[in-house]
Order: sequence, then structure tokens, then C-alpha cells
Amino acid sequence: MNRPGAGLYRTVMDASATRANRSASSSGSRIKRLRGLAQPQYRLRIGDVRACYDVAGDRVEVLAVVSKAQADAWVQQEGRADEEGGTGEG
Repeated sequence: MNRPGAGLYRTVMDASATRANRSASSSGSRIKRLRGLAQPQYRLRIGDVRACYDVAGDRVEVLAVVSKAQADAWVQQEGRADEEGGTGEG
């Protein structure tokens, strides 16, 4: 897999930080809260790219930046279920 360039990384970081505390349930949101998972907590849609990330206070930790086609497989493989179980999306 090709590594994303610095420009894409900056875009992900800026978008994640800007939207980290906004509601993911609003219509047309680019952020999806991943239910049933302790990690990653969120997925951000940026064109054909998906960024999986966690938020802790004012800190955003980007865990992966993958293509749309690879996003579901990455979450299934790398996602960590919360204590209530589950490894799927909400």
C-alpha cells in the first residue's frame, strides 16, 4: 500500500481536529462514530479516503488512513471491541 503524502496527512489532521467534538449523527456528516468498538472510535470520510481515529480530550490520534475500498477490512482486522462486544460499525 502506498503511504499517504504529507498533504493528505495534514488534511486528515485538520479535518479530524475541527470535527472531533461535533455530532457524528447529523445528516450528511463526514464523521461516523463506530459503535461496538473501543478503537477506532471514529471514521472520517475525505473523498475516496477514510481516516480512522480516536479522540481523548483535545487530542486526536489518527490510527489509519486507508482507501475507501480498504476501510471496512481495516476496521474488521485492526478494530478492538469495546467491553460490550462487537467489531462492527454503527
